Amino acid sequence: MKFTQMVLDDLENREKHVSEDTINISQAITDKENEIHEIKERIKVLTSPATIKMMEEDIDKLILEKASLMEKRNDKEDEQADILTAINYCNYYMEHLEELILGSEDPMQNAAMFGLVFNKPPTYEELKNGTPDLAPIFKLNQVYQSSNSLSVTRQGLEP
Repeated sequence: MKFTQMVLDDLENREKHVSEDTINISQAITDKENEIHEIKERIKVLTSPATIKMMEEDIDKLILEKASLMEKRNDKEDEQADILTAINYCNYYMEHLEELILGSEDPMQNAAMFGLVFNKPPTYEELKNGTPDLAPIFKLNQVYQSSNSLSVTRQGLEP
């Protein structure tokens, strides 16, 4: 549960940052649109062809910048959707882990899922003794569960 919460917190923080980036980029797009509109209004009162040409070039630059920002915003929105999908998958897999590892009728799928838990297939004796070679994520969970104290061990800085 601790691992699940840590992963979900991390994904939610990423989603929050991406969402903020999307908002900032959308604001920049709006600013570019406003600048384009202001230049168009100024062009209406100008009489010099050279000045009008310079203003039109400025509009062209702003349109390119706006297009670039729109592409960035779309990428951020896609990233945000991917993160939300990852959060949903994480929730589902953590809630149904046992079913996913052993619940399939396809033995190949069971073996693939079983391989996610163990670095190498455990022997009966290793399972019986509780000493299989677990994947790193499950080793962390095992260390966390076996730790009764929050103080630093001898190998740390404090006694």
